[in-house]
Amino acid sequence: MIEDEGLIALLNFLVPEFDIPTRFTISRIIMVLYKEYYEETKVITEDISDCAITTDGGSSSNSVSFLEVGVHWIDGETLTLNSMMLAVQRSYERFYRGVSFDRQSEEE
Repeated sequence: MIEDEGLIALLNFLVPEFDIPTRFTISRIIMVLYKEYYEETKVITEDISDCAITTDGGSSSNSVSFLEVGVHWIDGETLTLNSMMLAVQRSYERFYRGVSFDRQSEEE
């Protein structure tokens, strides 16, 4: 994950006992967490009888746009509102106050 030699040297100086993970280790951990979340999502959502599916667009602090799909439902026993994110996908459009702008048309 960390490949810059200067950063590696700094981390080794500051926290010598810290073992810097490789990108393969990070990838493996992400896949394990994804599979756990996927299975948990299936168990949680299998008994939902009524729900609302929503989408939302946004951007990160470095102006990368994304589109999110969520599911929302009310638990029949506790009457509590529950929400779960189902997917997040990078978008190549910008979103501004509910209006979508096609980036390719701006570049022409």
